[in-house]
Amino acid sequence: MPEPRAGLLAALARLLPPPPQDERAPRRPPALVYGLADTVPARDLVPLAAQHAMLGVTFLIYPVLAAGEAGLSAEATAALVSTCALCMGLATILQCLRSRLGSGYLVIHIPSPGAIPLAIQALALGGPGLLAASTLLGGLCQMGIARIVRPLRALLPPEVCGVAVLLLGLSLAGPALRRAFGLDALPGMEAGPLSLPVASAVTSMATLAVIVALTVFAARRVKLFAVFAGAAAGWILALGLGVGHPEAGTALAAAPLVALPALSLPPLAVEPALLPLIALLLLMNLVDVFSVTISLEKMNDADWRRVDMRAVERAVNACGIGNILNGLGGFQCGLSSSSVGLAFATQATARIIGVAAGVLIVSVAFFPKVVAVLTHIPQPVVGGILLYTAAYLVPAGVDLIASRRLSERRVFVVGLSVLAGMSVLLLPVRAHMPELLQPLLSTPLAVGALAAIVLNLVFRLGIARESTVAAPPGVHAFPFVRDFLERQGDLWGARR
Repeated sequence: MPEPRAGLLAALARLLPPPPQDERAPRRPPALVYGLADTVPARDLVPLAAQHAMLGVTFLIYPVLAAGEAGLSAEATAALVSTCALCMGLATILQCLRSRLGSGYLVIHIPSPGAIPLAIQALALGGPGLLAASTLLGGLCQMGIARIVRPLRALLPPEVCGVAVLLLGLSLAGPALRRAFGLDALPGMEAGPLSLPVASAVTSMATLAVIVALTVFAARRVKLFAVFAGAAAGWILALGLGVGHPEAGTALAAAPLVALPALSLPPLAVEPALLPLIALLLLMNLVDVFSVTISLEKMNDADWRRVDMRAVERAVNACGIGNILNGLGGFQCGLSSSSVGLAFATQATARIIGVAAGVLIVSVAFFPKVVAVLTHIPQPVVGGILLYTAAYLVPAGVDLIASRRLSERRVFVVGLSVLAGMSVLLLPVRAHMPELLQPLLSTPLAVGALAAIVLNLVFRLGIARESTVAAPPGVHAFPFVRDFLERQGDLWGARR
């Protein structure tokens, strides 16, 4: 008689059949410690998953900020955070499992920073019901987009996704430096023996120095735990210098040890004025999915050629399911570029790490004291970790851009898009725009990615899908054909 567990696993296997295998087996990069399908021993799995979970949970500060701006009560804020943690953990597990519902890559779901303006306006106009309806609508639209994502490949070639990855790193630099130098200091924060900017900078640089030193100089096994060690060292130093979160003790004492997440579906409301913001979030999520998926594919395949559109489709689908779950009272979530930087730094991309991290994030939702601790990590420590992540994403974007031959058209797509994204960092553009357009200009990623997509479409005009040339009599065939192929390779963006 078959065991019940075996029957359950067989039923799940039928429910989630594995996707078709790729025609070409990827070649494992020699520096990779744990590849996509590798089994990770428990001694390494737990710390690696804990690093990803810890980094992901720190982004729960986004719904906390939105709730604070909207004036939600402490109880409502706690319910929002715990629900978001539960849903992002479940979405992470679904994303990392190799099935038709997720990409099968090591991707962590986090609250989307681009959703903060939407959440603030939704809570102000209609309360939790309008926020739930907006999140639910976004998730349903993402599941619909997943069905048509393959034809969108022409909109997002490698150079456009490379611009997105590059600007992701630059987008992290701003908040990272503000936290590193105490410019995002919380009310009531007072440094001890040093002034606040100096104490914050010392803490952040110490965190970054420990992480970088272990990554560069430590043994291969020790490198896996660089972020964990850096965060611990920075946290201890922050407490000594007095730059910890001023309300951490109060929040920790007030939070219960164990509690069920407050899942509820508030009365749904619809506000047409929020539809442009929802559409913008969908576009940003699609760019995120392309850039994150391509980055992880390149990490796992030394001979990477082109994006796997089936993986992108499944990744968008998992994002949609996660946001439908967040419609129960959570916050709009997306993919974490920071987790990609962490995977690149540790050279560990096994999907089992993501599954374990998702389990840890889910468990956080049942322990409010853990939520209180992780959402009160000292700001300079978070700044050091974000600087470390940004340092990996910038060259990763450049490498992705350089993976294709660049004609004059593609050079301008890349150059003008990066300049458009940088304008948000260098100039007060957002403050002088109408309120409806301000979310579009909230980050360099949003501006640069949109500019890259539009310019890519414009510069595609006039490029023929086929080209022929006749060799004049007496011309040496080899250099003539070589020059012709190089010209067309630049124009079509062929692999180098």
